[in-house]
Amino acid sequence: HYEEELEINDYPQHARWKATHRESISPITEMCDVCVTAKGVYVKPGLNPPPGERKLYLLIEGDTDRKVKSALAQFKRLLQEATLESDENKRPLFSKYTV
Repeated sequence: HYEEELEINDYPQHARWKATHRESISPITEMCDVCVTAKGVYVKPGLNPPPGERKLYLLIEGDTDRKVKSALAQFKRLLQEATLESDENKRPLFSKYTV
């Protein structure tokens, strides 16, 4: 039994949602043959988690180290891509400027 943890608390909301939504994680869990559980609680930036709690994270479990590491890499990629998507959505399509 192998496991890894990936903290997702400080990623943008869109990225956290993607990393915990069944449609996004099913391909990873099926391909890597792992189990993924979201644990902890969301903690706003600059604050500490409540006593006895941890920041939001993913627990990735599998029967081989290779499967778990592969899933971990896939989740990191998914989070990075979702973070870029959310950054692009914040940019205005047109910007005002004066000459």
